[in-house]
Amino acid sequence: SMIVNVPSTQSPLMRVVPGDPDNSYLLLKMQNRHLEVSGSGSKMPIFPGGYGAGVLTAKPDEIELIRTWIVAGALDN
Repeated sequence: SMIVNVPSTQSPLMRVVPGDPDNSYLLLKMQNRHLEVSGSGSKMPIFPGGYGAGVLTAKPDEIELIRTWIVAGALDN
């Protein structure tokens, strides 16, 4: 996978750390907590521009699904 154990370009954290959701930058971005860890940019997901840019947010169940995947080891299956 291109996100597991890969350094973030926006923060000192890895994009996804298997088993460690609180240090997985992808999840922090989805939770809009990325600025707490010296991150940058907008929360995810976002529209690439135009109407709605920066305002689309992940649904709580979608965030929980990603969190559960990370806790389980971020397996590529």
